[in-house]
Amino acid sequence: MKKILYFLTCCALPLSAYDVYITSVAGPVLKYTVSGEYITSDSPSISINPENLWDNCDGIAISPDKTSYYIVSIANHAVYVVNILDNTLITTIDTIFEPGAGLVGLAFSPDGNYYYVTDIENRVVYIVSTGTNTLTHTVNLPSIEPIAIAFSPDGTSYYVTDALTGIVLILSTATNTLSQTVNLENNGQYGIAFSQDGASYYVTDYNTNVVSILSTATNTLSQTVSGIFRSLAALTGIAFTPNGNFYYVNDELTNVVYIVSTATNTLISTITLPPDFTPWGIATNSPEFPSHNFRAFSRSNFHSR
Repeated sequence: MKKILYFLTCCALPLSAYDVYITSVAGPVLKYTVSGEYITSDSPSISINPENLWDNCDGIAISPDKTSYYIVSIANHAVYVVNILDNTLITTIDTIFEPGAGLVGLAFSPDGNYYYVTDIENRVVYIVSTGTNTLTHTVNLPSIEPIAIAFSPDGTSYYVTDALTGIVLILSTATNTLSQTVNLENNGQYGIAFSQDGASYYVTDYNTNVVSILSTATNTLSQTVSGIFRSLAALTGIAFTPNGNFYYVNDELTNVVYIVSTATNTLISTITLPPDFTPWGIATNSPEFPSHNFRAFSRSNFHSR
């Protein structure tokens, strides 16, 4: 029995089918059903946009109970809740946010009781009750333009990327106060995702086309991934495959998704998206693994939309 348990814990876990959701400036959400390790076809399983309500879709997150997914629209100042089984709209949350809210990123608290939404225009993070969709708290971040948001593996902190100064803010989940500021050399930090083992977090840079890998324990830079993306790339959302062996990186300008090996940080494949799709947020979902929900936003295009 000990040998069996050791094998299960030390080796990479196999994957059954899982889904990948990618949001778009154009409105629709693409869903890819993956039967192996990662997406292998340019053709999505389905394009989702119930009643053509969505516009400028940004953040996306799978609910902890995996019955729905939440989509943020910066243009409509709204969060859409969608049934994960039939992709029908359940409800729209748009009256609890500040006027003209520039909603971008979304992440659930580890216990699933709340979801956190970033607002680039008002420079705040909204904390909303999952059960009632009512606003419980607003966290002011006046010195940054908050974009993506993700929780630490232990749930004690949440991390917010900044498109303005190139920093990542770490805030206490218990007090919503600033714990640490992580400075990166490049300005334009957008997507953020934690590795499956929680030892590292990955931050995409829209302006310089790199992915920074940082230690969760020390918040110091471990490695910079560059040179594998297209020369005109503008990196946005990032998410790991459910078993953590690979990670997806959206490229807004060249309209592709990169698939990168976590072990070697080498490019495995590139998925070409439908014309003019313009990918932003990305999330993966599997019934056998925790869902990962990460978002990025293109500040350079925001004011022109």
